[in-house]
Amino acid sequence: MKPIIRRTLFWVAVIVGGFLAFRLLNLLMVWSLYSWFFQTIRNASGMPDTLNGAFSIWLVAITLMLLPTFFSVLFWKRDIKKVALIVGAVSTWLVIVYFISLPQEGRFFNPMTGQAMYRYSQTPDGKIDLFPMGYKFHPRHGNKLELVTPNLIKDMDRKAMEAVAAQKREQERQRQILVQKAAEEVAAQERERQRQTAEAITAQERERQRQTAEAEDSVVRVDRSMRVTYPDGPLRVAHPELEATGPDEFDVRSLKQWLHPRQRESVKGEIIYIYLDNTNTITDFLNLQDLVAIQSRGLKFFRRYFANKDVFAWKSVVMENRQRANDLAAPIVANGLLAPFLREYNNKVVLEWCDVTFCSFDTDRPSFRFAK
Repeated sequence: MKPIIRRTLFWVAVIVGGFLAFRLLNLLMVWSLYSWFFQTIRNASGMPDTLNGAFSIWLVAITLMLLPTFFSVLFWKRDIKKVALIVGAVSTWLVIVYFISLPQEGRFFNPMTGQAMYRYSQTPDGKIDLFPMGYKFHPRHGNKLELVTPNLIKDMDRKAMEAVAAQKREQERQRQILVQKAAEEVAAQERERQRQTAEAITAQERERQRQTAEAEDSVVRVDRSMRVTYPDGPLRVAHPELEATGPDEFDVRSLKQWLHPRQRESVKGEIIYIYLDNTNTITDFLNLQDLVAIQSRGLKFFRRYFANKDVFAWKSVVMENRQRANDLAAPIVANGLLAPFLREYNNKVVLEWCDVTFCSFDTDRPSFRFAK
């Protein structure tokens, strides 16, 4: 036999076998044995209905082929392995056809055979409950289920369209009510708005002018090229790389007050400095250039934004040089830490240096940092 004829016969056999498998599948699913397997597996395992149906079809196919298998082995002396292979292939093919024929959403009948793919029950309130073919009785009410019919589906579609139309009419009615209420509210608000417009515009303008003046007054401009002066003595700048860092101008109102985690009670300034240095957050704080720029704005400015506060510059801390002259490799001990700060004294804003090794800081002595 020529290859083309063999291929043609093969595909003809596949098509005919598939059609027959679809027809056989429909018959099996209507059969009571399928429903019995379906309910038994569902009650025992609680599997989803799709997998439950696949197992039930497989078991029904196996059951149907038990008798032919028995005669083939016992009377016709067929090889039991070959017979088992054929039985497994047929049952597996039916399971595959079952998955292929699963109804898609909105489809209630097999498009090849026209067979119903669902059972239904009508509740007392007129609602239609649909169930897979494996169900024979309603799982809640216990009444027997019937196969869906074309007239039933047409009636369901008609009721669904009527429900959609009724919902649209109700939505339109509610929309008209809301539109009418909104129009009445808008009219009332317009009358009130016209009454308040003149006052509001005047108040907004005054507030805008005040905010503009305050914003301009609160901006500090820093000369980053300026060389700052440190105290005399054997001191070393802890962070010379931060001497000229920071914004060229900033709004003091944007400065954030910061407290060390232990500052709710009281903590030494040395602990604050070491914490900032170890966490690499010291770069967010002020330096000596910032203090000089704030000091240049005068006492009124300082009282307005830093009343009763000491303003420290942690980036400009200096340390005592405790290295011995004959031991340059010895580490510098972090003692005698001096930090610059501003405060009001004798009606002036003065720049002083505090040995934070001994100074204590509590909630009334926060540090100021730039906002991110």
